[in-house]
Amino acid sequence: KGLPVGPGDRIGWVGPGPLLGHWDPERAVLSAPTQGAASITLGLPEDSVLTGKLILVHPDHSVTWQPGQNAHMLVRDLPSEIPVAWLGG
Repeated sequence: KGLPVGPGDRIGWVGPGPLLGHWDPERAVLSAPTQGAASITLGLPEDSVLTGKLILVHPDHSVTWQPGQNAHMLVRDLPSEIPVAWLGG
């Protein structure tokens, strides 16, 4: 079941290290404000492991974390596009 993405919401990716904001939602990589599909661009080295979690940042700056375990994805070839989905409980 997906969670609704409302007007002005921003989808973000947060994780370890400076590129991903050190798990701080205020320093996450964010999409433009959206309602629906969104994209985030990251500069990652080839053959790296992307670890993190999706967050939803609302216009009032409150944050909803995607439930469940952290995601781990292997980035093999560059440029690489990794589809993710906002899933909720």
